[in-house]
Amino acid sequence: MSSAGRYGRKRVLLLGLCLFGLASLAGGLAQAPGHLVAARAAQGVGAAALATAGTTLLVFGIVRTDRYAWGSPVTLATLAAFLHVERTTAREPLVRLGLFANRSVVGANAYNLLVGAAMAASFDFVSLHLQRVLGKVRR
Repeated sequence: MSSAGRYGRKRVLLLGLCLFGLASLAGGLAQAPGHLVAARAAQGVGAAALATAGTTLLVFGIVRTDRYAWGSPVTLATLAAFLHVERTTAREPLVRLGLFANRSVVGANAYNLLVGAAMAASFDFVSLHLQRVLGKVRR
């Protein structure tokens, strides 16, 4: 059982986020190489917690499409707020929305999204296959 399953997905996600953020701050304020290495190690632990809990929450969100779908009011409001900020107030926007007028850019982004989704899904399915079907579980 993963730590997210054992301690709760939200708790592990928030703990990983806090650890990663504090370690990033420590790395930015590091005065010696040893301090930077320690901060980077702590970032790795936080990132591991973020990755596992985040993937679990993503899968949960996909499975529970009645509550967390792309068409939900919260998702649409968040997306609309992001687009509004990018169009109006950002001097140097995170995403230049004009790029999406180019079909080549849209096609390349869609391709990368599909390849990334296929890779992430294969990692999960292979690990489940090894654990549940083949019985290759370390204890």
